[in-house]
Amino acid sequence: MIKKIISGILIVIVIAYLIPLLLICLNMNKKTVDKVDYLIVLGAKVNDNIPTLALQYRLDAALLYLKSNSDTKVVVTGAKGSDEKYSEASVMKNYLLQKGINNNSILVDDKSFTTYQNLVNAKKLIDNDSKKENNKIAVVTTNFHILRSHLLCQRVFKNKCQMISSKNFNGLIGWYSLFREPLALYKSIILDN
Repeated sequence: MIKKIISGILIVIVIAYLIPLLLICLNMNKKTVDKVDYLIVLGAKVNDNIPTLALQYRLDAALLYLKSNSDTKVVVTGAKGSDEKYSEASVMKNYLLQKGINNNSILVDDKSFTTYQNLVNAKKLIDNDSKKENNKIAVVTTNFHILRSHLLCQRVFKNKCQMISSKNFNGLIGWYSLFREPLALYKSIILDN
Protein backbone atom coordinates (compact mmCIF):
# COMPACT_ATOMS: atom_id res chain seq x y z
CA MET A 1 0.00 0.00 0.00
CA ILE A 2 2.79 2.45 0.92
CA LYS A 3 4.59 1.61 -2.35
CA LYS A 4 1.47 2.56 -4.32
CA ILE A 5 1.13 5.85 -2.45
CA ILE A 6 4.80 6.69 -2.99
CA SER A 7 4.55 5.69 -6.66
CA GLY A 8 1.43 7.85 -7.06
CA ILE A 9 3.16 10.84 -5.45
CA LEU A 10 6.21 10.39 -7.67
CA ILE A 11 4.04 10.22 -10.79
CA VAL A 12 2.25 13.44 -9.80
CA ILE A 13 5.59 15.18 -9.15
CA VAL A 14 7.01 14.06 -12.50
CA ILE A 15 3.89 15.18 -14.39
CA ALA A 16 3.82 18.49 -12.48
CA TYR A 17 7.41 19.05 -13.62
CA LEU A 18 7.13 17.78 -17.20
CA ILE A 19 4.03 19.76 -18.22
CA PRO A 20 5.61 23.18 -17.52
CA LEU A 21 8.88 21.97 -19.07
CA LEU A 22 6.99 21.05 -22.24
CA LEU A 23 5.25 24.46 -22.28
CA ILE A 24 8.61 26.18 -21.79
CA CYS A 25 10.11 24.25 -24.71
CA LEU A 26 7.13 25.02 -26.96
CA ASN A 27 7.52 28.76 -26.29
CA MET A 28 11.29 28.99 -26.61
CA ASN A 29 11.68 30.62 -30.01
CA LYS A 30 9.25 33.51 -29.99
CA LYS A 31 10.07 36.52 -32.13
CA THR A 32 8.20 39.78 -32.25
CA VAL A 33 6.84 40.85 -35.61
CA ASP A 34 4.93 44.00 -34.70
CA LYS A 35 6.40 47.44 -34.18
CA VAL A 36 6.88 48.20 -30.49
CA ASP A 37 7.42 51.44 -28.57
CA TYR A 38 9.69 49.93 -25.92
CA LEU A 39 12.00 46.96 -25.77
CA ILE A 40 12.80 45.61 -22.29
CA VAL A 41 16.02 43.65 -22.03
CA LEU A 42 16.08 41.50 -18.91
CA GLY A 43 19.33 41.47 -16.98
CA ALA A 44 21.69 38.59 -16.36
CA LYS A 45 25.01 38.21 -14.58
CA VAL A 46 27.95 40.42 -15.56
CA ASN A 47 31.70 39.91 -15.06
CA ASP A 48 33.26 43.24 -14.11
CA ASN A 49 31.98 45.52 -16.87
CA ILE A 50 31.50 42.75 -19.44
CA PRO A 51 28.19 40.96 -20.14
CA THR A 52 28.22 37.20 -19.72
CA LEU A 53 27.50 35.25 -22.88
CA ALA A 54 23.82 34.86 -21.97
CA LEU A 55 23.47 38.61 -21.47
CA GLN A 56 25.42 39.39 -24.62
CA TYR A 57 23.03 37.19 -26.61
CA ARG A 58 20.09 39.14 -25.15
CA LEU A 59 21.72 42.45 -26.01
CA ASP A 60 22.56 41.28 -29.53
CA ALA A 61 18.94 40.23 -30.09
CA ALA A 62 17.85 43.70 -28.90
CA LEU A 63 20.39 45.36 -31.20
CA LEU A 64 19.09 43.42 -34.18
CA TYR A 65 15.61 44.81 -33.52
CA LEU A 66 16.76 48.34 -32.63
CA LYS A 67 18.90 48.72 -35.77
CA SER A 68 15.80 48.44 -37.95
CA ASN A 69 13.48 50.26 -35.50
CA SER A 70 15.47 53.31 -34.43
CA ASP A 71 12.53 55.10 -32.82
CA THR A 72 11.96 52.24 -30.35
CA LYS A 73 13.37 52.93 -26.90
CA VAL A 74 15.07 50.27 -24.83
CA VAL A 75 14.89 49.61 -21.09
CA VAL A 76 17.87 47.76 -19.63
CA THR A 77 17.27 46.09 -16.28
CA GLY A 78 19.23 44.58 -13.43
CA ALA A 79 20.79 45.63 -10.14
CA LYS A 80 24.33 45.04 -8.91
CA GLY A 81 24.59 41.58 -7.43
CA SER A 82 26.72 40.93 -4.36
CA ASP A 83 29.41 39.38 -6.57
CA GLU A 84 29.31 42.09 -9.25
CA LYS A 85 31.28 45.36 -9.46
CA TYR A 86 28.71 47.10 -11.65
CA SER A 87 24.96 46.85 -12.07
CA GLU A 88 23.76 44.65 -14.90
CA ALA A 89 21.83 47.61 -16.32
CA SER A 90 24.89 49.89 -16.44
CA VAL A 91 26.96 47.23 -18.22
CA MET A 92 24.08 46.70 -20.66
CA LYS A 93 23.78 50.42 -21.33
CA ASN A 94 27.52 50.71 -22.03
CA TYR A 95 27.34 47.74 -24.40
CA LEU A 96 24.47 49.32 -26.35
CA LEU A 97 26.21 52.71 -26.46
CA GLN A 98 29.36 51.06 -27.85
CA LYS A 99 27.21 49.45 -30.55
CA GLY A 100 25.77 52.82 -31.63
CA ILE A 101 22.46 53.08 -29.74
CA ASN A 102 21.64 56.68 -28.81
CA ASN A 103 21.94 57.50 -25.10
CA ASN A 104 18.51 59.20 -25.18
CA SER A 105 16.95 55.94 -26.34
CA ILE A 106 18.10 53.97 -23.28
CA LEU A 107 16.22 53.87 -19.96
CA VAL A 108 18.01 52.26 -17.01
CA ASP A 109 16.56 50.22 -14.14
CA ASP A 110 19.44 49.34 -11.84
CA LYS A 111 17.31 48.53 -8.78
CA SER A 112 15.71 45.19 -9.61
CA PHE A 113 16.91 41.71 -8.68
CA THR A 114 14.16 39.47 -10.14
CA THR A 115 12.31 39.16 -13.43
CA TYR A 116 9.16 40.47 -11.80
CA GLN A 117 10.98 43.48 -10.32
CA ASN A 118 12.60 44.10 -13.73
CA LEU A 119 9.20 44.40 -15.33
CA VAL A 120 7.58 46.44 -12.55
CA ASN A 121 10.44 48.95 -12.59
CA ALA A 122 10.52 49.01 -16.39
CA LYS A 123 6.82 49.88 -16.39
CA LYS A 124 7.46 52.80 -14.04
CA LEU A 125 10.24 54.08 -16.30
CA ILE A 126 8.08 53.71 -19.40
CA ASP A 127 5.09 55.41 -17.75
CA ASN A 128 7.34 58.35 -16.76
CA ASP A 129 8.93 58.54 -20.22
CA SER A 130 5.89 58.16 -22.45
CA LYS A 131 2.83 60.27 -23.00
CA LYS A 132 0.91 57.31 -24.42
CA GLU A 133 -1.41 55.12 -22.35
CA ASN A 134 -0.96 51.74 -24.02
CA ASN A 135 2.59 51.41 -25.24
CA LYS A 136 3.49 48.35 -27.25
CA ILE A 137 6.08 46.34 -25.33
CA ALA A 138 8.47 43.54 -26.24
CA VAL A 139 10.71 41.71 -23.80
CA VAL A 140 14.08 40.28 -24.80
CA THR A 141 15.30 37.30 -22.84
CA THR A 142 16.90 33.89 -23.23
CA ASN A 143 14.76 31.26 -24.93
CA PHE A 144 14.10 29.09 -21.84
CA HIS A 145 12.91 32.21 -19.99
CA ILE A 146 10.26 33.27 -22.54
CA LEU A 147 7.17 31.63 -20.99
CA ARG A 148 7.70 32.96 -17.47
CA SER A 149 8.70 36.42 -18.71
CA HIS A 150 5.63 36.57 -20.94
CA LEU A 151 3.33 35.59 -18.09
CA LEU A 152 4.84 38.25 -15.80
CA CYS A 153 4.87 40.91 -18.53
CA GLN A 154 1.17 40.44 -19.13
CA ARG A 155 0.57 40.61 -15.38
CA VAL A 156 2.51 43.87 -15.02
CA PHE A 157 1.53 45.68 -18.23
CA LYS A 158 -2.05 44.40 -18.41
CA ASN A 159 -1.84 44.10 -22.17
CA LYS A 160 -0.35 41.91 -24.83
CA CYS A 161 3.40 41.68 -24.48
CA GLN A 162 5.54 40.48 -27.32
CA MET A 163 8.65 38.41 -26.79
CA ILE A 164 12.01 38.21 -28.50
CA SER A 165 14.03 35.10 -27.82
CA SER A 166 17.77 35.47 -27.83
CA LYS A 167 20.11 32.73 -28.84
CA ASN A 168 20.60 30.20 -26.05
CA PHE A 169 23.99 29.35 -24.67
CA ASN A 170 25.02 25.71 -24.80
CA GLY A 171 26.63 23.47 -22.28
CA LEU A 172 25.94 22.58 -18.69
CA ILE A 173 24.71 26.06 -17.70
CA GLY A 174 22.19 26.08 -20.54
CA TRP A 175 20.78 22.71 -19.53
CA TYR A 176 20.77 23.66 -15.85
CA SER A 177 18.87 26.87 -16.63
CA LEU A 178 16.30 25.02 -18.73
CA PHE A 179 15.68 22.35 -16.11
CA ARG A 180 15.34 24.78 -13.18
CA GLU A 181 12.90 26.98 -15.09
CA PRO A 182 9.74 24.93 -14.29
CA LEU A 183 10.38 25.55 -10.58
CA ALA A 184 10.93 29.27 -11.25
CA LEU A 185 7.68 29.30 -13.25
CA TYR A 186 5.75 27.88 -10.30
CA LYS A 187 7.39 30.42 -8.00
CA SER A 188 6.35 33.27 -10.31
CA ILE A 189 2.79 32.00 -10.66
CA ILE A 190 2.38 31.76 -6.89
CA LEU A 191 4.48 34.63 -5.48
CA ASP A 192 5.00 37.35 -8.10
CA ASN A 193 1.91 39.53 -7.88
